[in-house]
Amino acid sequence: MQNLLSSSLLSKNIKIKTYSNIILPVVLCECETWSHTLMGKLRLSGLENNVLKKISGPKRDELPGE
Repeated sequence: MQNLLSSSLLSKNIKIKTYSNIILPVVLCECETWSHTLMGKLRLSGLENNVLKKISGPKRDELPGE
């Protein structure tokens, strides 16, 4: 899935739709079994941040590997 989100062949629109229609529902269904704690909320927030960073790609002033 990471390769799909970082691919330059797909537009950001398609990547965001893929995230919101496929990835997010699966994650939310899985996390129903977690207890509702601050740690669970932080894990979901971290996942979302990582996915959005992957979709956005590197910053223009950032060199690859930094």
